Amino acid sequence: MIESKEVSSLDSDKIKLIRQQSKVSSLIKALNEQKSKSESLEKKSQEVNMTKIQSKNNITVKEFAEIYNISKTSQQNYRARLHDPLPFHQKVEGGKIVYVVKEVEQWLENQHK
Repeated sequence: MIESKEVSSLDSDKIKLIRQQSKVSSLIKALNEQKSKSESLEKKSQEVNMTKIQSKNNITVKEFAEIYNISKTSQQNYRARLHDPLPFHQKVEGGKIVYVVKEVEQWLENQHK
């Protein structure tokens, strides 16, 4: 038979465990809320950045990749095509490549015709 002290000790341990589980659950809930807030802020930041980029007349290779989801390597391949290449402008100093947004939009429209 189990003595009353043992039962009392088991009940006490059970209560402690339940309290710890409750604390862990509260911490997990708080972490999930923080994660959700962080993701929301990240999304808003990306939207603001995208709006800034899209309002520009000229964009860089990196901005092109962000807007159109076309990698740097794919951009290189499209620019190198003999027939209907991706329109771009290359600055003499440093060789930096830029795109004129209107030209790119027109080129993209013509790709699936």
